[in-house]
Amino acid sequence: MLGIWLGDPGTTPDPALARLYRYWGQGHVDTIPAQDELDLTGLLFGFAGRLPAAALLAEAEGMATQNQWVLALEPVRIGGAVGRTALEPSAMQESERAILAQMQDHFSPLGQLRISQGRAFLFRDRPLDLQSRSIGDLWGQAPSSAALHGQDGKALWAILNTVHMELQALAEAQGQESSVLLWPWGEGQLPGGRIQGPWSGILGGGELWQATAQYLGIPYREEPPQELALWRRENWFWAASSKSWGGQELAASLDVGERCLRLGQELQIYVGPTARGSIQRLRLKRWDRWCFWRRPKVPGQKA
Repeated sequence: MLGIWLGDPGTTPDPALARLYRYWGQGHVDTIPAQDELDLTGLLFGFAGRLPAAALLAEAEGMATQNQWVLALEPVRIGGAVGRTALEPSAMQESERAILAQMQDHFSPLGQLRISQGRAFLFRDRPLDLQSRSIGDLWGQAPSSAALHGQDGKALWAILNTVHMELQALAEAQGQESSVLLWPWGEGQLPGGRIQGPWSGILGGGELWQATAQYLGIPYREEPPQELALWRRENWFWAASSKSWGGQELAASLDVGERCLRLGQELQIYVGPTARGSIQRLRLKRWDRWCFWRRPKVPGQKA
């Protein structure tokens, strides 16, 4: 079986999108009670709730979480076209990490700040009352504190605003137009014991999914395996969102799905969140493609 997470496939006319619509009409569609990729993958990989992305990344970077609650503080920058601001991935420079290290005490009312090469983390024995959005959903979007909910969200934003002013002063002193910002996301903690999910491996999707595969003890690959026999005996999940894809990438993923179908395996495609705040799943088998009388459907419409 092959599962593919597409996120929001968009509506820009493209042959690959028309092909997806045809699949959606031929297969069987159901709704999964998940609001984003972290809800979805937490459910699919066997976690008790939302995928604890921050804790997974911390473990992958060599930080033992020891069942602590962890929140990631992701380095981002504000970019975008003229007249439109948008969040973009970034990296912390050594001077920025030094400023952050000097301000660790600012975070002490909420938890222990720990800094890695890639990002910072907030560790706590007990969870904070806050809920964030997946960082993958925010790329290209205008920054907003509304992306963080809960009673402790305001206290965290107040601390981050103080840190951001120091980082902006550093950027100005270095002649840079903008400074790095720290964006909170991925809160949660790892379960007490190892979990056994239904997936044999995870295909490319970036650092988080490599960390997830490492924790689960399953293979991670940047590209789909070419061994045909592998598709007959294993279930792979392609953890990639269409936010970073174009028509060519979508077509390539559907080509891999076709190969899976020809081998008699099931193809599952996940899209969302829909206007109703849920994820739709398409389940397609080889004989479903012969149902030519079924009209194409747009993903996200009522199942």
